[in-house]
Amino acid sequence: MSIDLNLWKGYFKDKFELDRMLNAMIWCGNVYVTGNNAEIESDREDMEQLVKTMNQEEYSHADFNDAYYNDAVIFYNDKNGNKVSFLIRGWGYLTSSGIPEDLAVKIQDSLGAYIITCMHNVTMKEK
Repeated sequence: MSIDLNLWKGYFKDKFELDRMLNAMIWCGNVYVTGNNAEIESDREDMEQLVKTMNQEEYSHADFNDAYYNDAVIFYNDKNGNKVSFLIRGWGYLTSSGIPEDLAVKIQDSLGAYIITCMHNVTMKEK
């Protein structure tokens, strides 16, 4: 199944911002698009680089090893070998806007695939 990496852009238009306190929470306007889902919290410095990458800004290397997306959850291994996960959010925002559930799933999957692509790019950047 092919995922349109740009589909989410029609629904989440603002700049991504890392929450001031929660390392695994990324906001897009007044909607948080990712949220923490595990006991192990993401590394703040790595998440800052991920958000820069998502915003197509200049970024440095960060570690998001073996990252993958499955059913609205992103999983990866951090630089300490910890398995970390966080949720792709926005379901309520999308469906309360009158978007049919099947399209909302595609939008979430598109955002998840985009984040995985950004994780790969920032991980592959030279240190």
